[in-house]
Amino acid sequence: MKTVSVIIPTYRRSGMLAGAVESALAQTYPEVEVVVVDDNPPDSADRRETEAEMARFEGGRVTYIKNPENLGGALARNEGIRAARGEYISFLDDDDRYRPEKLARQAEAMEKNGWELCFADAELVAPDGRLIERIAHDLPEEPARDALLAAHLVSHLTPTATYLFRAEALRRIGGFDPVKTGHEFMLMLKAIEAGLRIGYLPRADVRQTLHGGERISTGGSKLEGENALYAVKRRYFDRLTRAQRRAIEVRHRATLCYAHAKRGSYPRALGQALLAAAYGPAQAARLFLKSRGRA
Repeated sequence: MKTVSVIIPTYRRSGMLAGAVESALAQTYPEVEVVVVDDNPPDSADRRETEAEMARFEGGRVTYIKNPENLGGALARNEGIRAARGEYISFLDDDDRYRPEKLARQAEAMEKNGWELCFADAELVAPDGRLIERIAHDLPEEPARDALLAAHLVSHLTPTATYLFRAEALRRIGGFDPVKTGHEFMLMLKAIEAGLRIGYLPRADVRQTLHGGERISTGGSKLEGENALYAVKRRYFDRLTRAQRRAIEVRHRATLCYAHAKRGSYPRALGQALLAAAYGPAQAARLFLKSRGRA
């Protein structure tokens, strides 16, 4: 049986880390190794607290890596990829959790179908465990490449916690790019463009916790990163329908609206909201209602 390496980057969340590690170790799939990548600065209280948490997992199926400096999420995950010994690689954030059957279901589908990457649905939950939203995709089990590309550009086939890669294929495409925003988006885009055989399981075996915007940078880097991501998407506009292009515009403007509002730039936020509504009133309304529900 092939081993699955679960890579868990951690930064300033020592109190949540143990739950993530335990959810990976509690998988019904028997061959699991966990690679925790500590991205806290070496001389920080967060590093000391994380070391104390990890002491309970020393040895056995857990590898603990301490970065010599803060690298950021993308590069921290790449450190985990380099250290992983499994034939399969999955990802888990330190504040998220797997359901017990997550890896078994995906590994079985990968073996049966010869996939190089399997992605699935996820549940967005509040810190108290309340379900906020299920992320699902209107796709067949093995989508055609063009359908995958369009779906990803319009609605993002993420988060990374839903992915299971063949390790060889993940390394072949170069892992994560160190972009300011959307490194998980770029990873899936690279996988599609590289022609990996990709399958989809319409199951939600990942619970992703929302912390009132903690996951989202709202400074200038967020705006710069979002604009860079939009520029990437525009390169594919000639391969999309008019409706798909407009859907991307709405999502982009709604994201900028949210980022400006969080920074207190309300006139700019209003301008982006109006642009979003102009491109697609119904979609914009749905996105803004979702953002209110997540706040």
